[in-house]
Amino acid sequence: MPVKSAVSQLFLWFTAALLIASCQPVSHIDQGRQITWHKLITGRIEAAKSHKPCLIDFYYGPNCPRCATFDSKIYNDPEVIARLNRDFIAIRIDLRKPLSKEEQALADTMHTNGECMLMFLNEAGKVVKTRSGTPICTMDKITRQQFISYLDKAIANLPAAK
Repeated sequence: MPVKSAVSQLFLWFTAALLIASCQPVSHIDQGRQITWHKLITGRIEAAKSHKPCLIDFYYGPNCPRCATFDSKIYNDPEVIARLNRDFIAIRIDLRKPLSKEEQALADTMHTNGECMLMFLNEAGKVVKTRSGTPICTMDKITRQQFISYLDKAIANLPAAK
């Protein structure tokens, strides 16, 4: 009986540890520096609490040329990592997995049609748009400098603080 109880306790501890680990943000690691990636719901909550906009990356994985370029040339850049972690809540939506209803609703809003894409939400969860009403987003492979320009454009088009 004591062996069975010990095995049961070990199983419970292991299960609890797995649950806790699965709730942590996903990170892109580069020499000790990392982008803190959030899931959509937890990222939106964090954005509201911290009054930061969200960068949303609809991600298709390393077999996607745009996604591979971002992983190898943009998301590992120290300036990009620092900027995203300081000024944004980075959210990655993995398109290789079934989307939650919230993720699907956001994808439908932007008409992604299952394609990878970058977009921005303000702290209230609204799509960030230019003054003319065009969403600030891209489905293209872009350079590091173009990416930083998108970050600047998103910040410049946020509503003024009240």
